[in-house]
Parts: sequence; C-alpha cells; structure tokens
Amino acid sequence: MARAIAWELDLLGSHGMATVDYPQMLDLIERGVLQPQRLIERTIGLEEAAELLPTFDRAAVAGMTMIEPTPSRSDGTN
Repeated sequence: MARAIAWELDLLGSHGMATVDYPQMLDLIERGVLQPQRLIERTIGLEEAAELLPTFDRAAVAGMTMIEPTPSRSDGTN
C-alpha cells in the first residue's frame, strides 16, 4: 500500500463477494465448473506452519498453502 499511496495509484477491484452470490458459486463448485482445489499448491500441518510463518512473505509458491489443523500421522494416513 505504501507504493500505491506514494505513487498516487488508483486501485480497482473488490474484496470478497456479496453473500447473495454464494449459492450460485457453490452450485458451480458442486457441478465442477469451478475447481477451487486447483488453487492449492500444498497442504502443511500446524508444526510446519509455525516454522514457515516468518517466511511466507518470501515464499516462492504459486498457489495457496493450506494448513491442516490436525497433525498428519507418520504412516501417511489422517
């Protein structure tokens, strides 16, 4: 935001969406038209999240990182 203010830039867009549009969006997800899971680059546990949190602003990950609230079991099952 500092650059936007310093350079007197105009920002266009929105944050989020109106709740009235949620049912239509969820229907698109159910029908497979929208596939939000494709935005997830990786899933990590809470312990790894605590270690990575200080470096998230420098992370070279293209998609989102999801934090699984329950620890993963060492045998690969949850």
